[in-house]
Amino acid sequence: MPTPNKDEKQKDFVSRCISVVIKEKTAKDQKQAVAICNSMWRKAKGIKDKNGDTKMSNNTEMANEEPKKANGNGNGNGKKKDDSKPKKAIVKAINGKCPEGYDKKGGLCFLKKGKNNKEPEDKKPKDKESKMVEGSDIKQKSLFSDDEQTKKFKEVIEKLEKAESLEAAKLLVVELKTFVPVEEKTEGTKEETKPEEEPKKEEATVEEKKEETKSTEEKKEEVIVEEAKAETIEKPVAEKEDQSKKDQEKFQSKFNDVFNEYCDFMAIPDGEKEQVRKQMSTFSEDMLDNTLRYVERKKQDIMESEPDVKTQPSSDLSDKEQTVMTNEEYTQMSARDKTDYLFRMMTGKK
Repeated sequence: MPTPNKDEKQKDFVSRCISVVIKEKTAKDQKQAVAICNSMWRKAKGIKDKNGDTKMSNNTEMANEEPKKANGNGNGNGKKKDDSKPKKAIVKAINGKCPEGYDKKGGLCFLKKGKNNKEPEDKKPKDKESKMVEGSDIKQKSLFSDDEQTKKFKEVIEKLEKAESLEAAKLLVVELKTFVPVEEKTEGTKEETKPEEEPKKEEATVEEKKEETKSTEEKKEEVIVEEAKAETIEKPVAEKEDQSKKDQEKFQSKFNDVFNEYCDFMAIPDGEKEQVRKQMSTFSEDMLDNTLRYVERKKQDIMESEPDVKTQPSSDLSDKEQTVMTNEEYTQMSARDKTDYLFRMMTGKK
């Protein structure tokens, strides 16, 4: 089997590395995974892109440029390093100490806010092991604290290249995490002192809370709408039932008043009142009104009439032609006759 060339070996490494890095959530997407895996390859092999730029032109581009001989200024491209460029935002602490102008937080050094200091020429790293940081043109010698870590890093890379199973590659990627520092900021975000992932996680949490609050509010609104609909449907029914009950009570009260008035006027004995009640129970409200008016007219007529004056009964209920009988005659009638007489007067029957 022919020995694979450098491009094939790198592609094989990157293709296996990408799936593991994404699965382990070391990278947020495939583009970042490709960048991380290529960066691992270059850092392990000492390979640099043209002009010392480590940014990739697309997601699948592989760097295979042989490292140029260092010219003593640490940039490895034969050109004099521009000393006016600012310091990087995050570096790894060396032997537990941070360079001047940095604050130490955990194992990392963060550039102080407002500090855009330029590194003095005598403090700039100029050895051959200086490497370019992904997405930046600032040298990083502090990726590994000593040569032993660099050696171990290269050994893990070589093992990852030869990994024959996903599980083996997964374990090696976990081990690589101990070597790869937190993703650094570009120059456009050099004054931020927190890793990029933290704000994104906070944004995600805020968005989730907003969605949760929105969902809860929508559910509450739905419940309120449903309750309002139910109340709208139930309210007319309840009002109708309540009104019907009131009307019934009002009618019953009126019936009792008319019944009592009639029984008093007709001098109906208590033993016969129940029979009269049954007869009047079929009366409508209009008939009750007529009965009450009739009783009132009869009272008035009896008070105004002469004792010896008699007229023939008439079915006409007008005030002028109404039958007039004396109180003596009326009181001498039996309760049944009085009831029948009144019923005939109310219905117009003879």
